[in-house]
Amino acid sequence: MTEEQHSNKNSGTGVSAANNNGGNSNKKYTSAFSHFNISPTDVLDTIEKAHCPDCNRNVRYFCNRCLKLVNCPPGAIPQLKLPIKLDVIKHEQERDGKSTALHAKILAPDDVEVYAWKDMPKYENVDRLLLLFPSPGAKQLSEIDPASFDKLVVIDGTWEQANKMSRSDSPLLRMKRVTIAPHETLFWRHQKKASDHLATIEAIYFFLREYHETYLTAVPPSLSSTTAALSETQNEPSDDTTSATTTTNSNSNNDNTTTAQTEVATSNTTPSSTLQQQQQSAESSSTSSNTTSKVITPHKEWIDSHQLGPYTNQFDDMLWFYKYFYELIQKTYRERTDGREFTLKHTKGYIQYDPEDERQR
Repeated sequence: MTEEQHSNKNSGTGVSAANNNGGNSNKKYTSAFSHFNISPTDVLDTIEKAHCPDCNRNVRYFCNRCLKLVNCPPGAIPQLKLPIKLDVIKHEQERDGKSTALHAKILAPDDVEVYAWKDMPKYENVDRLLLLFPSPGAKQLSEIDPASFDKLVVIDGTWEQANKMSRSDSPLLRMKRVTIAPHETLFWRHQKKASDHLATIEAIYFFLREYHETYLTAVPPSLSSTTAALSETQNEPSDDTTSATTTTNSNSNNDNTTTAQTEVATSNTTPSSTLQQQQQSAESSSTSSNTTSKVITPHKEWIDSHQLGPYTNQFDDMLWFYKYFYELIQKTYRERTDGREFTLKHTKGYIQYDPEDERQR
């Protein structure tokens, strides 16, 4: 069943019902997305089909041809800012209604572009691009200098189509390959592949998460320890108290480079010689730590407007539409009363029934 078919369902069969109001028989159902922090999708249940103002096609939520929201209330759909630009290269035979990669363009319109394979850009600096594809020689982000690339490229199509595209005589063949850690897919389309073969939007999400965890976690551990020790000293009642706070310097004019710096604040009773020694020590510690922990990002605007630190679900909404369609499928098939299976081609156990319902089936 395609996403276009899902969107043609009655608007009453939505995610909010699947999560909370699925009836007594489904009250024990737990969403597979419960460990993500994804914004509520209830608004999608209220959106009716409408004509795309550009191509006049009758669509719901967004036009998958013009890649624009349609009939959606202002501010209703999450809009993400990504730390890196992303190009999606889509195989011409991949149906728009089946493509999860298009979600990325709708949710992060300023940072994502979508191209047909035969119309892909003539990239001049191929060596500055990363191709997200699990092939021999592909590296983890932890093995790649973040200053060595400016953009991520993702292939969209079936696995057969994607393999063909990656091996073709095109810029894709000459791009550096990057891969991500394995994850279990939640994709609803049955495929004769292992369960770690992700849908395109899943791969994009996990890349963004790894990108943040690898490059944007900010303060080096050694510097954090020094800060903690000085903070304890600050809390002790003394006229000679010296406190240290760690801040992130995000100067947009600093050629894409952000470094952790230590500011030392002292009371008026601290001798100037002691202050100078403390400042020199802090600067030395910062310089030493930054040789291995310097934060660099190709998309420096991210540094200017977002706080660096541990990953705190900043990109979970990249799965916003994906979660909605997944929950819609789960709810639809859990509530079937005609005994029909989840299509003729299905993965055993994909539909998550309540354990009590399973015993009755």
